[in-house]
Order: sequence, then structure tokens, then C-alpha cells
Amino acid sequence: MTRIIIGLITGLIIGGAVPMIEMNAKIISAILIVSLDGLIGGFKASLLKKFDDRILITSFVINSTIAIMITYLGDYVGVKLHYAVIFVFVFKIFKNLSQIRRYITKKI
Repeated sequence: MTRIIIGLITGLIIGGAVPMIEMNAKIISAILIVSLDGLIGGFKASLLKKFDDRILITSFVINSTIAIMITYLGDYVGVKLHYAVIFVFVFKIFKNLSQIRRYITKKI
């Protein structure tokens, strides 16, 4: 618990010192969506008793890298590709949530 509090305080201190430019905001929003997708996918895998921490970590790293590259490339050429990244991962989030819902309703 103390590590979480220390991490939050450190993030607030560093976050206030680093200016947020538009490119950082696009990349951070894409990474947040990728993180949420990984979290929900991991929850679904744990419900189905198929959870593997290696798959969770590697999917997060690979998905984050791809999201950053697409967002950066889109910003470099002047196209708003971060919307495509967000669309794809939000679609995956809703797909995982619907599978979780089906699993829970079958259990009840």
C-alpha cells in the first residue's frame, strides 16, 4: 500500500514538472487505452482459468509499442492515426467485456 502512495506522489510531482504537449497527450491516451485493454483481457483470462503472466506482459509491451509507433507516425505525417489506435483497442475492450458478461451470466 505504501508503494502505491509513494508512486502516486512521485507521479504527481514529476507530472507537474513535465509540460504536457499535444504529442505526449496522444501517446499517453493511447497507452492508457492499451493498459485498460490488457487489464480487462487479463481479468477475462483469469475468469476462464487461462491466465499467463508472460502473455499479459508481452501483449502489453507489444501493443504499447505498436500504439506508440502508429500514433507517432500519424503525427509525423499529419494524420490523426491515434483515433484508429483508440478505436481498435476500445473495440477489443468491449469484446472482452461482452465475453466476461456471457461467462458470468452462464455461471448464475
